[in-house]
Amino acid sequence: MAASAGNGVETDEIEVAVEGWLLQGEGRLLAELSASWPGVGRVVELGSFKGRSTICLAEGIRRGGHQPMIAVDDFRGVAETGHAVDTESELRANLASRGLLDSVEIRRQETGAAGRAFHGTVRVLFVDAGHEEEEVRRDVDAWWPHVESGGVVVFHDMDRPGPAAVARRLVDIGVARKVCEADRSVALGE
Repeated sequence: MAASAGNGVETDEIEVAVEGWLLQGEGRLLAELSASWPGVGRVVELGSFKGRSTICLAEGIRRGGHQPMIAVDDFRGVAETGHAVDTESELRANLASRGLLDSVEIRRQETGAAGRAFHGTVRVLFVDAGHEEEEVRRDVDAWWPHVESGGVVVFHDMDRPGPAAVARRLVDIGVARKVCEADRSVALGE
């Protein structure tokens, strides 16, 4: 039985055969949130690699009839794994092969700088760029002011100290609460 995102959007059939670390349940969560989370702001992804999570978010956007998402990555590779190759062309090819390139605005930029330069609101923010606590904090500091009232911030890799510490701090100081989770991803909202 497929899960419904609350607006008739079926999310169970999203299966992504693209290299990456996003688990299937997390992909369904991202598709559901991008399709049906209320608000008028953009969906923004911090850290795209080859597009595994981007595809899930873009599928939700397309199915929910929303404006294109923003995918921000500096495309310098993944330090933890030694991937020192530029993955932007693979991201674009993976999106194009699924007919999703028009649903994604790709910004080749450092994620914190992109947040400081952004003008607008965000209804869903997916945080999955740097994983050290200082990197995650820098991203959240740059993008949090753009998250609209009622928006949601999804942290990936909550099994790692950096994302977990930043998310826990937001809950501890009372600016956010856990609204849902899947595998190693946790969504925080008001």
